[in-house]
Amino acid sequence: MTDTGGLVRELYGDEALRPLFDAARHRLEERDLAVGGIVTLRDSSERERLAIGRLLGADRLHEGDLRVRLMDLDDALRRQATGLGLLEVISALSGPLAARRAERNRTRALRASIFDVATGHPALVHHPILVEWLAWLRARGTLSRLDADLAESLLKQALDVLAALPVEGISLPVLAGRVTGSTHALDRGSVLAPLVDRGVAAIAGADPTKASRRDLWACCGVSLDAISSTVTVLNLRPAAGPIRPILTSAADIGEPLPVTLRMLRDLESLDVGGATVSLCENRSVIEAVADELGAQSTPLVCLSGEPTVAGRQLVRLLIAGGAQLRYHGDFDFEGIAIGNGVIGPDVAPWRFRASDYLAAVAATPVHDDLKVATTKAHWDPGLTEAMRTECARIYEEHVLADLIADLGVSRSTDG
Repeated sequence: MTDTGGLVRELYGDEALRPLFDAARHRLEERDLAVGGIVTLRDSSERERLAIGRLLGADRLHEGDLRVRLMDLDDALRRQATGLGLLEVISALSGPLAARRAERNRTRALRASIFDVATGHPALVHHPILVEWLAWLRARGTLSRLDADLAESLLKQALDVLAALPVEGISLPVLAGRVTGSTHALDRGSVLAPLVDRGVAAIAGADPTKASRRDLWACCGVSLDAISSTVTVLNLRPAAGPIRPILTSAADIGEPLPVTLRMLRDLESLDVGGATVSLCENRSVIEAVADELGAQSTPLVCLSGEPTVAGRQLVRLLIAGGAQLRYHGDFDFEGIAIGNGVIGPDVAPWRFRASDYLAAVAATPVHDDLKVATTKAHWDPGLTEAMRTECARIYEEHVLADLIADLGVSRSTDG
């Protein structure tokens, strides 16, 4: 083979023939090594034209672009001393040829097969919207650029995580550990995290370019960690449990207390003896109540806008413990949207009906204009209509006196 290779290089290694054999290699590889078709050589030098002419058995090649049929070139080569055809000569000159088209087809098939793991996966059954997420993954090509086994493993892990959502008040490391076996698998900067984050955004119906990662995961009941997710409470006195001493100590002095998800994570319920626990939207309310009433206030929980994972978990624990819950928020359409997520069979509206809104508008001469929106208050359709009519934004701070008065005495659940 070495002697044959040496003879090939001796016969055809002339630099003047290189453009012809390079063009032929490219053509053959693109056509899966089928010897056929024509290659065109442009701006060939006189020396190149003479060398190609001799090889093809032509005394003189016409001026202009050279068009060489590969079948003619193959025949000419086979008549030479080596008896080798075009494929063998090019392989000897510049290495083995590759069937590029077949290789591309195999690559495309392999990339497509990566997504076979998604077929029938529970994640798509639970969240059909993830079909759009899969389309995004295909278009982005992130998985296609990875080793096939790694890509398939990552996609399966991502699907497994998304299938587990939503969950009830756990941290991201805990979720990652449960599903993937690694508590750091979903850490920011990991290969898996951006894939799953995009899927979470799809489930949450949120724009991933606008919503924070913390808010996206919170929509599915997951906190990025068990400490940073908090909910602020005032005068919450559970009858028992590991956090009873902490809550009771704060209640004794009427001091608002941030409660972390970590403090709540191992509890099944929070028994406050059937007391009425009021829920508000804004921190300014709980601060004002603490300043005004201190330890004399009935229990109050501040959800701080859209409830955090810790806030949602606390509400669930209070419901499980038999507390009577009522909620108040801002009279704007953002506040209505939050109320829709909080008020339900176990949480009543608290001064948060149409009549309360109209009374607040009448008592508030200066207020912000309310932008028109279509968010409907599911607990009181008349509230939405009244807000559209009055176009007045009433914040909780506008009605602080009424809220404080309610918290200082015993009132019905639907205040």
